[in-house]
Amino acid sequence: MVYPFSEHVLPRPADWAPHLRVTGYLRPEPVGTLGPDLEDFLSDGPPPAAVTLGSTATANGAALSSIIAEATAAADVRAVVQRGWAGLEPEGEHVFVVDEVPHALLFPRCAAVVHHCGAGTTAAALHAGAPSVPVPGIMDQPFWARRLHLLGAATAPLPRHALTVDDLTAALRTVGEHRVAAAGLGEKLRAEDGAGRAAAAITDLFHRRPSPASSPPSSSP
Repeated sequence: MVYPFSEHVLPRPADWAPHLRVTGYLRPEPVGTLGPDLEDFLSDGPPPAAVTLGSTATANGAALSSIIAEATAAADVRAVVQRGWAGLEPEGEHVFVVDEVPHALLFPRCAAVVHHCGAGTTAAALHAGAPSVPVPGIMDQPFWARRLHLLGAATAPLPRHALTVDDLTAALRTVGEHRVAAAGLGEKLRAEDGAGRAAAAITDLFHRRPSPASSPPSSSP
């Protein structure tokens, strides 16, 4: 069993069996570009916050859009907001709304990442060295949100179902306090070769000889 997360983020439990391998993150190569309009926005002011809730919050897009627009304005923060499945459409001259863009290209150019803490987005924010404002909702998201906070790379989690303008504004104003910890983690993660370790673990399985107990019975009489 290969677990593609980093022990810098979650140490391997001491009681795990040897066949449970923690390899480090698998980092996909970015596909595509940011596009000229987004490039212009990024270049036309201080680094923004990236806001992405992925495939979650599909029934709350309008309310979340209003919260994001008001909080980023109150915190005097520019924002690049991914529409995602919730169809986020916050309005304001300080906001740039996009569809799919490579996180590996966007996050390193942002001052912070406001995200739902899905495992992949969490990894992308950490690799970028960007501090996070966790807005978790379902499944494993609260777990990774808490890990980010305990590691010092994020503000305290703001559960999505209870998110308010005041809470998000306060988090955006203080997220910079977590930049040093996030940058340090990012440096460690970028030095890991998760894909290489995963490939080695899988290759090792093919090179093992079957034990006598697992060998097929002889067909000879």
